[in-house]
Amino acid sequence: MVVIRSNRETLEEYFGLDWKENIYEFSRIIGFSFEPQVEDDIKIELNPDRPDLYSIASLFNCFQIYKTGKMRNGKIFLKKENISVHAARTRPYFVVFMTDGLKDDNSHNILNQDFLEYSDRVSESVGKSRSKFAIGAHDLSAIRGKIVYGPVDANEVITTYDGMKGKISELLTEHEKGIKYQLLQNNKEVVGVSDESGIISVPPFFNSYRTRVTSRTERMLVDITATSQQGLDLGFRLMAGYFLSKGINISLPERYSSYENNLSLNKIKISSEIIKNIVGIKVNEDTMLRTLAKMGIKYNERYCSIPIGRVDIMGEVDIIEDFIKGYGIENIHEGVLENNFIGKENRINHASNVLRELMVGLGFQEVKNFVLSDSIDLDQFFQINNPKSSDFSRIRQDLLSSLIRAVERNRAQPFPQTLFEVGDCIRDNGTQETSLGCIMSGKSASYDTIKGVLDALLRALNVRLSEIRPTKNDHFINGRSGNIIFSENNSLSNFLGEVHPFLLEKFNIPFPTVYLELSLGSILTNSN
Repeated sequence: MVVIRSNRETLEEYFGLDWKENIYEFSRIIGFSFEPQVEDDIKIELNPDRPDLYSIASLFNCFQIYKTGKMRNGKIFLKKENISVHAARTRPYFVVFMTDGLKDDNSHNILNQDFLEYSDRVSESVGKSRSKFAIGAHDLSAIRGKIVYGPVDANEVITTYDGMKGKISELLTEHEKGIKYQLLQNNKEVVGVSDESGIISVPPFFNSYRTRVTSRTERMLVDITATSQQGLDLGFRLMAGYFLSKGINISLPERYSSYENNLSLNKIKISSEIIKNIVGIKVNEDTMLRTLAKMGIKYNERYCSIPIGRVDIMGEVDIIEDFIKGYGIENIHEGVLENNFIGKENRINHASNVLRELMVGLGFQEVKNFVLSDSIDLDQFFQINNPKSSDFSRIRQDLLSSLIRAVERNRAQPFPQTLFEVGDCIRDNGTQETSLGCIMSGKSASYDTIKGVLDALLRALNVRLSEIRPTKNDHFINGRSGNIIFSENNSLSNFLGEVHPFLLEKFNIPFPTVYLELSLGSILTNSN
């Protein structure tokens, strides 16, 4: 949960004298927690799936749209701006945009302060404590000439937004932001955003005092730096969405023209028929238009235009969820589902259970391994970007890697060892596939023994083998391995062979070892 703290005076200024009732009403619709007991420290706890609402001004803006159905949509313009971007290893992704005049019913001071708090809150939560992306905000009137992003000299002297002066290298160890984000420091490179008068930002740590945003700031320059393109896109959408949702236009340098096109308003197809099938109510086009407008979504001729800041909307299910909120869950009555079919077991699950019974009957013992691991032993893994834990940073491409490590872990147990697993893998083309893998390790393990297991399985499953096609694989002995070919729907994972001695030595396995892997999709297609 993300917590916004405010006070009675601020909430009254936005939501009026009936602020408690208004926020309570809206909390039941959107789904957030509201605690007004201590009026000088009021807490609003928002779900992580709505980062576009992480400020009082944004929450109020959404409330106004819900009450009136009217949206204020700013526009993105491309302008010729003198900007230069140099290669930066630490934070290689960069974008900058400028806002038009902050014409709002509230004072500049309130909106400016709200944006600064919003950008900090988003950087901490969605930006993973600034490791994914970081945001800098500047008074555009204080910017002088060309904007440059790239590595800077750590010995340059700057004054930070809060008045602390010193060399950048010193500030990184003495300033509160440098201490707080010390894990993001790179001793080999410091990056900065500069204009003709000097450095205005040292992301992700601090901004310059000269360009700090004040109550008198009318136009802002916002810079976003990130460690990945995905992080940059996310940060841009949320920061740009903050202003656009309040009717404030922003301008992008022309060098980001393709970037602007890629992040234009998304469109998702939706219709009253889909609403009826999922929600169970009949609605006409006018109801669709008015209901979705209350949630800030434009509907026109079966297509919904998604605001740039709504990063939580990824498909029609998210649109339907917003429709239910706008329509009112209390207006949707329960009914009896009308099914014209009888439930049955999923084909893959059924095939998995049959194969387990057959493998146990053939004398094998089942093991279960994680699809994710930290293994790099066989290079049969895809690396995961931004993993939740380093222990689960890779996803396997086949079952060999898991089963051979299982034999390694059980070297103290008696041989021969006969293990099998039915599990999921991610193939080279990115598809997920469920496979059966089995491994035999012992003095008598040979190509003939694993071929006998294959023949027994195919006979029980009534699957006809077309051929075993010799193929070269560094993990198996050449001439004693090959791809298993059926009549149709063949997979490169249909494979058997004798494991190469260098691999056995690597895993300290003392006996000959053979391996077999079959794709369940191939078995289902070819089985009668």
